[in-house]
Amino acid sequence: VIETATTGLDNYELDRACNPFLDFVDDLSTWYLRRSRDRFKSDDATDRGFAQATIVHVLKEFAQVLAPFMPFTAEHIWQELRSDRDIESVHLSPWPKTGTIDGEILTAMDYVRDVVSTALEARVSAGVKVRQPLAKLYVQSAGEMTDNIDGQLIEIIKDELNVKEVEFVDMEESVKLDTVITPELQTEGDFREFVRQIQSLRKQMKMSPHDNVTMKLVMDNSGTDMIKQYFSELEHIAGVAEVDFIETLDAEELSANDVTYKVQIEKM
Repeated sequence: VIETATTGLDNYELDRACNPFLDFVDDLSTWYLRRSRDRFKSDDATDRGFAQATIVHVLKEFAQVLAPFMPFTAEHIWQELRSDRDIESVHLSPWPKTGTIDGEILTAMDYVRDVVSTALEARVSAGVKVRQPLAKLYVQSAGEMTDNIDGQLIEIIKDELNVKEVEFVDMEESVKLDTVITPELQTEGDFREFVRQIQSLRKQMKMSPHDNVTMKLVMDNSGTDMIKQYFSELEHIAGVAEVDFIETLDAEELSANDVTYKVQIEKM
């Protein structure tokens, strides 16, 4: 973005200079920030600090590039983020310098996002929600490009598509999902749907992410086994510190796929 804006301004091509802004904002918000949410809330203070420092750095440099085109918006971003070490106004700060551009990782990430987008469409066509884990995704082998997809990028594909394994194979289709849902995968999918509904209840009750809750729960035996199996994740993701299994509860009946239950949560 910095390189394109700098070159465009140097050549008095204002349309070219601001051309990448919208794509950048879209990439930052719908991809990077969304994928970094767990890091921003991480229990690892060091990693959380790195994540926060990175987004502050990126937004401040973006404000500097944005300043000639949207001066008030750029100044607002700068004032929200600047520290005592920063100059008082974005319009007094030096123009940011273009760092080293890693073309290979940019190309590889574009490829990963194309795979994710195509596979999400395949999930929709198959009628399988993303919250339902699947065993495997087959991806059409792309020669040298496939060779550049390292383990970290594979993990991104697996996480985005909720699949256990990604395999590159020679085939006509660009992607193919293994849609056979085993009982184990079904249970994990039921749990994810259950967590989504608990998070929705927390939001309705205007709880903060740091609020721990106790839960009263009416569930059949399979649902009870599911909660016991995944309790540590329920505790970590939804802040559930305690679950009390009871026989009756005056609450709305909910359903997580094949598991029907009644639930009530209270802030500790």
